[in-house]
Amino acid sequence: MNIAYKYLEELREVFTHLSHDRSCLLTHYSTIPLLIIVFTVSLSNAIITPILALALMLALTAVVGLLEHVDVNLRVLAKPIVYILALALIVTFPAVIGFVDVDVGEIPVFILRVISATTVFVTGIQLVGWLNIILGLRILKIPSILLEHIYLTVKFIPIFIGEVLRMLIARDARTLVQGGRSSMWSLLASTVSDIIVRSTNRAWRLTLAFQARSLGNGVSGSHGGLYDEMSVYDKVLIIVAILVVLVEVLQRVWS
Repeated sequence: MNIAYKYLEELREVFTHLSHDRSCLLTHYSTIPLLIIVFTVSLSNAIITPILALALMLALTAVVGLLEHVDVNLRVLAKPIVYILALALIVTFPAVIGFVDVDVGEIPVFILRVISATTVFVTGIQLVGWLNIILGLRILKIPSILLEHIYLTVKFIPIFIGEVLRMLIARDARTLVQGGRSSMWSLLASTVSDIIVRSTNRAWRLTLAFQARSLGNGVSGSHGGLYDEMSVYDKVLIIVAILVVLVEVLQRVWS
């Protein structure tokens, strides 16, 4: 069970950090450029586009952290990247050993594309913040009820993980005899119904608290107009998005 506890603790730390509504120098104007970079890298067929996007986003993160003294937690940043890298290696393993008939040369490009897109997304969340991303989605005319559900889901994930972790520790502490793997699965199964009930109750209370703070206007109504001017770093991110798209277009034309 120690591995499960450690995994849940690390997962909660990552989601808690990424879902925090910190005061960021990049505003909601950076949402669309960030999404453009992520989708361009994800759909790229060339190796230069992921490398360029990765280098530019890491450089922007370093500049913001050094010049503006913004807390960029590299440890939290590295965790989801390592996790996605492990998943990418597992997915590509059948192709490496020859079980799947694919070009082996495409495997490093695929892994690089996955790592680059994940890094861009995670660094973008740390620089822009979830609240600004939700506000930026208003530009795309996404319904307010959907934005509210996305915001509440992001906020609820670390709460849910913490609830599961507390229940597992409490059940494990009341267990007199420590068994093997079968007892671990039995313990996990015994908490499913309680987790569903308690998580539903916590989600209901979180929704009521959010609606009370926003006076029933949702994310858009409660935080609209939070940033009225585009910052310098927003403009830099827009330039980065233009460069990434331009390089990808040129690569497709030349190929």
